[in-house]
Amino acid sequence: MIISTCIFLFVLEGLIRWFSPQKLSYPISQWDPDVGFINMPGIKGYTKTQDFETTMQINSKGLRDREFVYAKSSDTYRIGIFGDSFTFGEGVQDNETYAKELEKLLQEAPRSFVGGRKIEVLNMGLGKSGTSHQLAFYRKEGHKYDLDLIIIGFSPSSDFYDNWGGVFFLQDGELVHHATPYSHIRKIQMILYAIPFYKWLATHSHLASFLRGWASVYDDGKRNARAGLQNKHALETSMMAGSESEIDQGPFLNMYRLTEKLMDEFREDVETRGKLFLVVFVPNRDDKTIEAYTSGLVPPHVTMTNALKQHLRTAGVPLIDLRQTIGVLPNKNVLYFPHEGHMNAAGHELIAFGLYRDLIHDLLPQTSTTSS
Repeated sequence: MIISTCIFLFVLEGLIRWFSPQKLSYPISQWDPDVGFINMPGIKGYTKTQDFETTMQINSKGLRDREFVYAKSSDTYRIGIFGDSFTFGEGVQDNETYAKELEKLLQEAPRSFVGGRKIEVLNMGLGKSGTSHQLAFYRKEGHKYDLDLIIIGFSPSSDFYDNWGGVFFLQDGELVHHATPYSHIRKIQMILYAIPFYKWLATHSHLASFLRGWASVYDDGKRNARAGLQNKHALETSMMAGSESEIDQGPFLNMYRLTEKLMDEFREDVETRGKLFLVVFVPNRDDKTIEAYTSGLVPPHVTMTNALKQHLRTAGVPLIDLRQTIGVLPNKNVLYFPHEGHMNAAGHELIAFGLYRDLIHDLLPQTSTTSS
């Protein structure tokens, strides 16, 4: 019986490797009832796809970064960048994320614009997150770092619907936090991490990766269904390729209103602490902003992002919109992995430079007299 089972699993492994090769990875995320997916403190992750092979070191407090103490010294200006898997840096090495590239640029620049203080940039990106999860993470953990500047890396093509399936919802126009306990799938995940050979299995077996991927999709589907996202794939497709008129329909309008409220409360939380709040729009490979201007066909994600941009401007929020910077390039696809779709190292360098340019010229000079 044991021999037959082993032969069956061996054959199944071979079939999956041949017909449907999987992404091999040792995941670094775990479920937090208050936030959603967070990085598992102290873990070293690994991912191998046909596009890249990378490791991810998570520090003792759950950031993909070096170790930081919560209390910063008086001679330090500290920036925290919140965002999804683009900010986290899916596919690139730890020192290649745009947060770390920005830190290098700022550390090499004259420090007169921040009162001569040294600069730290913390990568607070979380995979599979939206503004909803990032606000919850800021309230639970991020604010402890005494950040001087909070940057939100907003991904227009995904954050609107990720917010709808997040940990906040609107009730009578007010934001209400909704904690979500561990599912059975996530409880099993934590048990697997305790198995000594699980890391080897996760990074070598296509069958194990297939089963883990199926379980993750099933769990995400159940959670999305509870949030009212019955057909997320169809909604994503419509958001990227639908018509401008669809913005007035229920799902998109609800997504927009929730996102607008999330941004308002995030800004209020930050400014109440006497800190600066900034939003940068980070486009993915399928962003249609430039095409919308030239063709006149405006998909919902462009309309929603432009409306959010105007709302934030009216509220006095500093903005950096990199959709046009990247969209006008002759071949923007060179900034993204061809199959997986996240930004490669060159894309992160460009995002960092765009941030650096605008911070140096327009924002940080205003902070030279700001107390820490």
